[in-house]
Amino acid sequence: MSAPSILLLAGEASGDYHAAALVREVRARRPDIRVTGIGGEALATAGMDLLYHYREMNTIGLSEGLARVRTILRAYRHLKNELISGKHDLFIPVDYPDVNLRLCRFAQRARVPVCWYISPQVWAWRRGRMRKIAARVDRMMTIFPFEEKLYREAGVLAD
Repeated sequence: MSAPSILLLAGEASGDYHAAALVREVRARRPDIRVTGIGGEALATAGMDLLYHYREMNTIGLSEGLARVRTILRAYRHLKNELISGKHDLFIPVDYPDVNLRLCRFAQRARVPVCWYISPQVWAWRRGRMRKIAARVDRMMTIFPFEEKLYREAGVLAD
């Protein structure tokens, strides 16, 4: 039997930093767990195998976005294929809601549980996302105490 595998996507520096602490803790408890995905130096140092560095996808402005569109699409397709491959036991999206919500749909279809780390700030903007989150996320790990209640009221298991 192969070691458990986690697919993780942290699409920015703050997510990389916070998710690295999570990966360190998980690997301290279960050194056999394999963590793969998109992140940065902090996650790589914590023991995650990087498929892409988040800087390859972050853009500022239209011209930079157009210049990186192939890389962004390639990374998105790669993660989508990883999710539907059946080789991962858990998907951990970290913040970065525009991309991660779409990938959660593929995780759900592939029956890969989703544990979202650092919830999107739906309470500040785009409250309509709550329905998608409730439908696609198995557990939401929140930062602010009021978020737990907000997500639970929407039917999302939250801590």
